[in-house]
Amino acid sequence: MATEKELKFIYDMFTDTWRFYRKHADMQQTEEYWEAVLAEAREITERHQDNKLCCDLIIAVMAELERKNKRFA
Repeated sequence: MATEKELKFIYDMFTDTWRFYRKHADMQQTEEYWEAVLAEAREITERHQDNKLCCDLIIAVMAELERKNKRFA
């Protein structure tokens, strides 16, 4: 069973990832947009100590943004 501290850590990862998606869901076709997406993705994973779950969540969000980008390009 996870401790309250562990659950809070996981909750924060999901929350940060959700906010990341929400912030960048309005696709833009600029280099600056993608640079900001990559920079924030790195920041989030570093904040969560390169946790495997966090990295997987960020990768999933990035894949979705890329998929949406191709659909609207």
